[in-house]
Amino acid sequence: MKVLFIVDHAPDYREAFFQSLAKHCNLTVLSHPCKPDGLTPPESRNGYNYIEMPLRDIGPFRYIKSSIPVSLDSFDVLCIDFNPRQIWRSVLFLKNKEYWNKWIWWGHVYGRSSNKILEWFRRFILEKAQLVLVYSRKISNELKKELPDTPIVSFNNSQSFKSDFIDLQFPKDDQPHFIFVGRPQPRKRLDRILKIAKEYPSTQWRLIGPGMKEYMLKNYGDVPKNIQCFGKTTGEDLIPHFEWCHAVVNPGHLGLLISNAAIHGRPVIIQKNTKHAPEVALAHESNQIFIDFDNKEDVERIVSMASGHANTLKEAAKRLKNIAISDYTFENMVEKHMYSFNQVFYKKI
Repeated sequence: MKVLFIVDHAPDYREAFFQSLAKHCNLTVLSHPCKPDGLTPPESRNGYNYIEMPLRDIGPFRYIKSSIPVSLDSFDVLCIDFNPRQIWRSVLFLKNKEYWNKWIWWGHVYGRSSNKILEWFRRFILEKAQLVLVYSRKISNELKKELPDTPIVSFNNSQSFKSDFIDLQFPKDDQPHFIFVGRPQPRKRLDRILKIAKEYPSTQWRLIGPGMKEYMLKNYGDVPKNIQCFGKTTGEDLIPHFEWCHAVVNPGHLGLLISNAAIHGRPVIIQKNTKHAPEVALAHESNQIFIDFDNKEDVERIVSMASGHANTLKEAAKRLKNIAISDYTFENMVEKHMYSFNQVFYKKI
């Protein structure tokens, strides 16, 4: 089975998934460069064909600089990332009606915009595909209300194998230890961590991400002594940091950090009433801790949770790990993708 997979980006954290998927089909991934959008490509790509296409921005939309360098006719399944900004993909779909019977729209589908015209266009174009493959059960349930006659499958976006999950002891130190892991960006609201660290000097913090120290100095000046900054850290190098902490904090936009916390057996404390990435579904399903980081009572509650025996945090960590290892792994993602590909390839829909 030959599969063409068109995605916005194919960064390092997607590589293991693509390699695993390629063991079950003849896979070609067509993507756009990572670095212009602040992402890191993998050191090497193995097991599948990879084609990179530069983009140009015109207003809010993105276009490819040349025609698509493959023939759609040569593939059995077309799995295409649905992104209204990438308007060339919608044009490609509408101009090639003869391939709708092997077309799968893929992704989180719902963007940040609530524009009525965009909502109509989304329904119009999604329902004409053979199947829609989405990031989470929450998105699937919402979309089924809009498109009751369209097959919709959830793959529960993740970044780990079952074998990646490890057991770490919680720290015995009564001083609350918290970490943040991710790229420093304004939407991550690291200013909230800075404020809490100053107001509660007994708390200890580690902020981990590419260019973290430089970002904090540039935007906030000198940070208090109870905050330590670390650069990009991945894989086994993250283990000492997770072992050191009581909980992972996410005071702004939440993404794949939830998966990282699950792998290492730590709960996540998340800003409520914020537009998060689809991965937040795992946090809701495992009943993680949602608070208002700007509310003094909420902050005092999490500081108290991390003091002493931290039983509430341990229970939240256990729930997160159990659900993640059951439903949010690369193995599950590959299974859901191959199920969908087979449904289209063998015309079972």
